[in-house]
Amino acid sequence: MSNLEIICPCCQATIVVDGVSGEILLHKEKPGRTGKSFEEMVTDLAASKSEMEKKFEKGIESQRDRARILEERGCGSSFLGYHGTYPATLCLSPNDVIVHGIPSSRRLQAGDILVVVGEKQGLSRLESVL
Repeated sequence: MSNLEIICPCCQATIVVDGVSGEILLHKEKPGRTGKSFEEMVTDLAASKSEMEKKFEKGIESQRDRARILEERGCGSSFLGYHGTYPATLCLSPNDVIVHGIPSSRRLQAGDILVVVGEKQGLSRLESVL
């Protein structure tokens, strides 16, 4: 089987692949290309992945804190996992979010209105407007 020559549709680089082993024999960038190299893109992707993992872990920690605080006050979460999809312990609805707001990293500003919905034994819903 002969070698395969492929032109990348996104960067127009020429790639030659051994038809038997699948090994890349040649990777030649299109002349005049000014974008990042493949290695730079991989490095950027790794940094982005690391940052997203940190944000995810911070979100998980925040959920654990919210669950602990609710438990300390004799409350629970009727939202977490609702229909298998709701990702948060509390329902936080700031300003123009009418209902079922999912907590995020958005910081509240002076004058914002926040509706907090939770559950306490004996009460189906506990709502506060801050």
